Amino acid sequence: MFCKYCGAFLDDDAVFCEKCGKPVAGGPLEAVIQKNEGGTGPQDSHNNENSEVKALTNLYGDDNSDGIVKETEIAADQKSDAAGENEAVGKMAAVDKKKKGLPAVGIIALVLIAVIGLAGLSRLSGSTGTRSKAPDVMAQNNFENGGIFAYDDTRHYFIGPYEKKDQENVLYSTDREGNDRKKLSSEKEYDKIKVTGEQLLVSICDSDADRYELQMMNKDGSDVKTIVKSSSRLEGFDRSGKIIFYLADNKIHSCSIDGENDEVIVEGALSFICAGDVLYYTTDTSANSYDFEKKEDTTLVDGTVSYLCYENEKLYYVKKDAVYEMNLKGNEEKKLADVDTVTSLLVLDDMILALHMLSYEEIGELLKKADMEDYIIEAIGTGYLVQIPKEGGSAFEAKNAYGGVALFGCPEDMYCRVSFFSNDMISIKEIVQKMK
Repeated sequence: MFCKYCGAFLDDDAVFCEKCGKPVAGGPLEAVIQKNEGGTGPQDSHNNENSEVKALTNLYGDDNSDGIVKETEIAADQKSDAAGENEAVGKMAAVDKKKKGLPAVGIIALVLIAVIGLAGLSRLSGSTGTRSKAPDVMAQNNFENGGIFAYDDTRHYFIGPYEKKDQENVLYSTDREGNDRKKLSSEKEYDKIKVTGEQLLVSICDSDADRYELQMMNKDGSDVKTIVKSSSRLEGFDRSGKIIFYLADNKIHSCSIDGENDEVIVEGALSFICAGDVLYYTTDTSANSYDFEKKEDTTLVDGTVSYLCYENEKLYYVKKDAVYEMNLKGNEEKKLADVDTVTSLLVLDDMILALHMLSYEEIGELLKKADMEDYIIEAIGTGYLVQIPKEGGSAFEAKNAYGGVALFGCPEDMYCRVSFFSNDMISIKEIVQKMK
């Protein structure tokens, strides 16, 4: 079967689409989302100032007015031994038992941080650093991991809840310290965002209204212009000079920044990244390069590839439960490490972070420790961090380091998205720093 949102192939027993993160039509995740739409369920974990969510958040840091728990506080003297772990779980469970029917996304995120976020990060360093040369590899990772976060030299851009009381996502920005929040648009169907020069490219995905658009705007939200109107979700998009590239219906299109001269240049594509006049893209059977000026298509990698990204004349990607690198000629493939069930990749200066998705059984065990088995559906897709040396070697599985359902990075911080049910993100910078 295929995803009704993005068209990706799905296994018969799939619960959510591993490509776009949407629930499978008719499946249990979609039912839970529909049940909670417009209510206090897992749409926003910070929308009730008097709820246990606030109490749980305050166990780890200051109250926040936006959709990000900034500077998550964990005492430096907290240890990774079982006693400290069980004590943290006990505090969570004690608070939770006071009331049922809580906003589950925030509860799950914070419980998992308590259960597995208090140890194992001593080897996870380098989460910040200098940005790589264009194309910015972390920006590529952010887009491939969900596209709800982007950044430039002065600001961060989010698609998420603007304030605690908000049930819906909007487009907003902050400065690089997380202050000076500005709502850029009240459009509630924004899907992905990308910074391209002095403008923002933002896609709209409204499956109920069959509305799929690509818009360009100034970074303050002004001068909004619709470039593309599509019949299906825009899986990817980018800009090179005055040319726009976008992916819809497994076809990569090119057009002018005015939306004119639209033509299909590649068919059968699943994802792509833009490096000037060259596109690197994936299909069901390979990863290829396409020289837009020369109209030349070259196969670089055989096999199904995901999380493709480009940095310093190398490609990084996931294939057959392992992370690889490849030179741009396609003749020197190197396996860096074995990592199964990867749902995010984040290339940093001296290492690569991958997110290993937990099995239903592993999630069940974690929730059982906090007497919260009822929230198993909301926790689907969560995982722990895996550190991979760029030079290759054994991967370090930080099974005590919670990474949510997706990773996002920038030079001064690293975030995880807490659940497929919400765009809320938690800063894990402090966890990384204090657990060294």
